Amino acid sequence: APIADFGIAKRFVCTNDDASFLAITDASEVDSYLWTFSNAIPSTSTLRNPVVKFQSAGYQNVTLTVTNTQGSTTKTRNNLVFVSYANTQYIAPYSQDFEDPNVFSSTWGSANYDDNNTSFTRVNYGTHSGNGVAMLNNYVARNDHDIDEIVSPGIDLTALSPAQMYLTFQYSWATASQSFNTPLADSMNVFASSDCGRTWSSVPLFKKGATYPSALLNAGTVNGAYQPGFGQSYWKFVSVSIPSSLKKPHVMFRFQAFSAVGGNNLYIDDINIGLQATAIEDLSVVSDLTIFPNPTHGEANLKLELTKAGNLSVKVYDLTGKEVLGVYEGWVNDGETQMAIEGTSKLSAGIYVVNVKAGESVIQKKLVIQ
Repeated sequence: APIADFGIAKRFVCTNDDASFLAITDASEVDSYLWTFSNAIPSTSTLRNPVVKFQSAGYQNVTLTVTNTQGSTTKTRNNLVFVSYANTQYIAPYSQDFEDPNVFSSTWGSANYDDNNTSFTRVNYGTHSGNGVAMLNNYVARNDHDIDEIVSPGIDLTALSPAQMYLTFQYSWATASQSFNTPLADSMNVFASSDCGRTWSSVPLFKKGATYPSALLNAGTVNGAYQPGFGQSYWKFVSVSIPSSLKKPHVMFRFQAFSAVGGNNLYIDDINIGLQATAIEDLSVVSDLTIFPNPTHGEANLKLELTKAGNLSVKVYDLTGKEVLGVYEGWVNDGETQMAIEGTSKLSAGIYVVNVKAGESVIQKKLVIQ
């Protein structure tokens, strides 16, 4: 009997867009094809390479049965294609912190192009903040240049001011290679699309390879599966400008990682689109900063450690960049300082940014009010 197998032209599509499927089985061995698609028009096909339009968002089930005189075999793939809403569901400023356990089955898609044991998942350890983070288990990579991706839903950027046309995120990436001073295969790109993923920016918004590993693999060489420790020193903050040509009503962002044999795990957290471009972290004065509890239903506290005494400013902003709380202005000694972020119980539920300035050092942390 022939062996059923198939692929798709594009792993990410929008509702009512063409999704083109490709039978991989040798055509000379097949007498008939029978495809079934969940939530698609048509829902079945007998063509070798059908084109369908999915009507619902999320991962869609696809099954192919191939038959000849020797019998038939069937293959089902549940995570081959991720469908996003063609109508924009989110308006920037937008934040994704991977707190939702179902984030990769509801709003964000992930793709494992080589269908192997490395893929992005949401985990609740090694986070930059909160209780969730996107993690690529690159420690078990068996091939150089293995491709894995996560893709955002469509986001409306039309209301953003020029000062807000920025994408920021945190990542933490290590290698298990002992040859840290030689070129490695690990690399990461970030692309954008304003046409439901039909085309992606020819020039990445962010592109960094490991020709010089220390420029990308901020956590260095780690023996064993890598998990970030507590504190900003384990993380790399990235801020990239979004071209004005992408100020459109439906923009998707694609984070693409290339694995390496002898690599290690990658963590991505606290993705923000449309925050003010002041989210630049300088840790020369602030050696540690924690907000707790976070998320909170009421008051929250801030704990930080300074390497030297000086003036401290703590303010809270909403995602439009408007100041909503002035927490503290004054002199603090070096060492550990703890204070209440008074007034958070009066804020509406949502995501806020706590801005801490100590001398010339500026750090922004996300605060979630439930």
